[in-house]
Amino acid sequence: MYNSTITQDLLGKLPQIQLSDKSWGIYFITIGISLILFKVIMNASQDLEWSFNQASGNAVFVENARGETSSETGHEQETDVVYAETDENSNANGYKEAPEEEADVVGDVASLKKNGAEKYEQGDYGGALADFNTAYTIEPQCATTLKYRAEIKRILGQYKEALEDLNLADKLQPNNVFTLSTRGAVYKELKDYENALEDLSKANLLDSKNSFIKTQLGVVRRSMRHFEEALKDLNEANALRPNQAFVLAQQGTVKREMGKFVDALRDFDAAHQLDSSDGFVYQQRGVVRRELGDLVGALQDFNQADKIIPKDSYTLRRRGVTRREVLDYQGSLEDLNLANTLEPYNDFTLSERGVTKKVLRDFQGALQDLTMANHIKPDQAFTLKHRGSAHRELGNIDEALQDLSYADTLEPDDFFTMLELGKTKTQSHDHEGALIHYNRVVEMEPTDPRILRQRGCLKRMLGDYSGALEDFKKVDEIQRPKSIHNNAVPIIMERCFTKYAMKDVAGALEDAMVVRNLWGVNGQSSVKGEKLKLATTQSAPGPSESASSMSQKLCDIEKSTSCHHILWIDHSKLLFSKSLGRGSFGYVHRCKWVDKNQDVAVKYISSHHKDAFEYEARMLANIRHPRVVRFIGCSYDEEEKQGLLVMELMHQNLRSLIDMKRRVENSPPFDLPVAVDIMDKIAEAMAYLHDQGVLHRDLKSSNILVNQSVDGKEDYVVKIADFGLAKLQGENNMPYFMTVDVGATLWRAPEVFRNDGCHKYSFPADVWSYGITCYEILTGEVPFEGITCAQVRQKILSGLRPELPASCPSILKSLVTKCWSLMPYDRPTFANIHKTLKLYLGRDSIDRKAGDVIGPHELRRLC
Repeated sequence: MYNSTITQDLLGKLPQIQLSDKSWGIYFITIGISLILFKVIMNASQDLEWSFNQASGNAVFVENARGETSSETGHEQETDVVYAETDENSNANGYKEAPEEEADVVGDVASLKKNGAEKYEQGDYGGALADFNTAYTIEPQCATTLKYRAEIKRILGQYKEALEDLNLADKLQPNNVFTLSTRGAVYKELKDYENALEDLSKANLLDSKNSFIKTQLGVVRRSMRHFEEALKDLNEANALRPNQAFVLAQQGTVKREMGKFVDALRDFDAAHQLDSSDGFVYQQRGVVRRELGDLVGALQDFNQADKIIPKDSYTLRRRGVTRREVLDYQGSLEDLNLANTLEPYNDFTLSERGVTKKVLRDFQGALQDLTMANHIKPDQAFTLKHRGSAHRELGNIDEALQDLSYADTLEPDDFFTMLELGKTKTQSHDHEGALIHYNRVVEMEPTDPRILRQRGCLKRMLGDYSGALEDFKKVDEIQRPKSIHNNAVPIIMERCFTKYAMKDVAGALEDAMVVRNLWGVNGQSSVKGEKLKLATTQSAPGPSESASSMSQKLCDIEKSTSCHHILWIDHSKLLFSKSLGRGSFGYVHRCKWVDKNQDVAVKYISSHHKDAFEYEARMLANIRHPRVVRFIGCSYDEEEKQGLLVMELMHQNLRSLIDMKRRVENSPPFDLPVAVDIMDKIAEAMAYLHDQGVLHRDLKSSNILVNQSVDGKEDYVVKIADFGLAKLQGENNMPYFMTVDVGATLWRAPEVFRNDGCHKYSFPADVWSYGITCYEILTGEVPFEGITCAQVRQKILSGLRPELPASCPSILKSLVTKCWSLMPYDRPTFANIHKTLKLYLGRDSIDRKAGDVIGPHELRRLC
C-alpha cells in the first residue's frame, strides 16, 4: 500500500519534467532502486515486529515465589509498525522517506532490531539488550525500540530503567496496549500497585481478550487484597487460554488467602500436573497442606521447593513453622535462622523464630525476636500474644498483661490470647479476672479437660464450690470413656479438696480413698500423699479438730502399706516348664500356675532382703498400662533367699523377632508402617513410665516383648518388660540389687559413660536407649557390635552416631537423630516422640491446645 502511494506521487510529476533521453533513463533507474530499497526496509520492519511479538508476545509472564517474572508466549500481537513515528520529514501517510544517503543507516537499525528480537526469542537477553541499545543510539525517538528494550530490562529485573523507556515510549506513542501492559507489569514488580492497576486497566479496555493482561490484573488485585476481583480476572484469563500453570497457581493463591483451602489445593494440584518443576507451586501447595493439617505432605512440598529454589527465605520460614508443628524444634530453629540470614528483619521470620525459642524454653531469646518483630511491624496480634506469653514465663506480669490485652483488642476472642490472659491473671492473683477469660476459653473449647479443671480450681478459690464440682464432673465424664487413669487422679484430688472446703468431710474422705486406690495402681503414693495432706489442710481450714482429724485420716491412708494390693503366690504352686532366658539380675522361666491353670513368666531374683524385693514387687504392682507387661503377683522363698515375680507370658522378645524376619542380608526387618507402629507403641509405654516417675534404665529390643495380634496380619502387641534396673526418679534408698548397673553398653547414653555411675542417670538417658532401639527396628542391626566397651565409649563421646539408611524418611531420621543428642536436655521427651509418631501414622488427632506444645491452630496466620 505504501509503495503504490509513493509510485503514484512520483508518476504524477512526470509531465512537468523536461529531461533528455539519457536523463530519463537515469531518473527511472533511481526511482526503481529507491522503491526496491524502501520495500526491503518495510518488509524488514514488519518481520521484526512479527518476530518480537512471537518472542515476547501473546505472552503470560511466569511469576516465581517472590513475584519476579520471566516470560512465556502471551502478549497479543502488536499492530504498530517500526517507522510509524513522524517528524518534519514525514510524508502525508506519516512515514519517513529514507533519503538515499541514509539507506545504509536505516537498514542497519532494522537489522539490529530483528537480530535483537531473535536473540530475545532464544533467551539471550543480554545479547538482545545490546542490539536494542545500539539501535537506540542510532534512532533514540523510536517507540518500538524503547518498549521492546524495556521488556528485556523488565525480564532482567532492571525495573527502574525499564520504566524510563516505557514512559518515553508512551509519550511517543500513547495508548499502546503493549506499552501499557508492560508498564503495568513493571509497576507491579516495584509494588506500585495503584499505578499498575491504572495501566493494566487501560490496556484491558483497549484489548479485553488478552490473557496476559487479565492475569497481571489478577496478580495486582491479589496483592491489593481485592480477592473477589482478582479471582474474576484470573478466571477470565483461564477461559481465554486454558491450562496455564501460572494462572492456576495464582488462582490457588487467591483462594488460599480467602481461606478456601480445599479449592486452592485442587488448583495447585492441577498446576503441578502441568508443570512439576515450578517451585512456587510447591511452596503454595505446602502452605495449603499445612493449613489442612497434612504436615507430612507440607514438609514434602517445602523440601521439593527448597531443591528447586535453594536458600529461599519464604520456603525456609514456612518449612520452619511446619517443622515446629511436627515437634522438630531444632530443625525449625535452623530453617528460621537461615531465613533470617537471607532476609534480615522480616517480621514473620522473627515472630515465628520467637515462638520456636519459646517452645524450647529460651524465653529471653524469644522475647528479643518477638520485640524486634513488633518494631518492624507493630500492631500484629500474633506477635503480641506470644510476646505476652514469653513475658509471663519470665515473670514479667505487667508487661504480659499489656501485650495480651492489646492482642485481644486487635484479634478478639482468640483462643491462645484468652488462655494466656487467664494464666497471667491467675499468676497475679486476679482470680476474678482470670475466671472471666477462662469462661470465654471454655465457650470456644467446651471439652478440654485441662481448661475445665483450671476453671474449677478458680471457682473453688472464689467460693463457688458447686460450680467447681460441676466442672470437675465434666472432666470426669470426658476422661472416663478414654480410661485415662493417670489424669483421673488430679481431678479427684481437686474434687476432694472442694468437698472438704464445703465441709463435706465424708465425701472428701471417699474421694481420698479413691485417690489412694488409684495411686496404688499408678505408683505415686509416697510423693502424692504428703501433697494431698498439705493441700487439704491449706485449702479449707475449718475447725481445728475437724481439719486435724481429716488431715490425719488422709495421712493415715497415704502412709498405710500397699502390700495388700500385691498378690502373694505360694511358690510351690508354680511348676517349672522351661527356661526363657536371663533378664536384668534374674533368670526368667516359663511356669504353670497350678491354681489358675495358667502359663506365666516367672522372674527369679536373688535377694537376701525380703524388704528390698518387696520394693520392686510393689513398684511393678503400681504400674498398669496396656503397653507394659502385666504384673500378676509375687512369691518369696525364705530358704533360697530368692524372690519370684510372676508376670504375664508373651510369645517372644523384639530382638528375636527382628532376627527371625531378617531373612535377607542388609534388608530391614519390617515394612516402614509396621516399624513406625512398633516405635510408637514403645514411646507410648515409656511416656507413661516417665510420667509415673519411673526410669527404665535398660531399654533395648531384647527387653521389649511382642505378640502377633492378628493371624495373617503383621500387627504386633508390644509391651515393655524387665524392670530389674528400673527405679523411681529421686528415690535414694534403692535396694542394692537395682543399682549395680545402668544398662547394656551398646544402649548407654554419653552422660552415663562420662559419670560412670547410676546416680546421674535421668530420663533423657532412656530416650538415648530408645533411639538405639529404633535403629534396631529400622535396620535390623545392633550398632557398634564386635568392639569393646572402651571402644564404644570412645566412639559415643567423640560424637560418632549410627548411620540410618538413606531410605529412612527425613522426619524419622530427624527424630531418631535427636534422641542421640550429646546433651540430655536437647533430646525430645517420650510424650513428644509419641505425638510426632501419631501424626506420622495419621492416627487420632492429639489435643494441641493443652500444655506447652504449640499446635498449628494456635500459630496459624497469613503473611
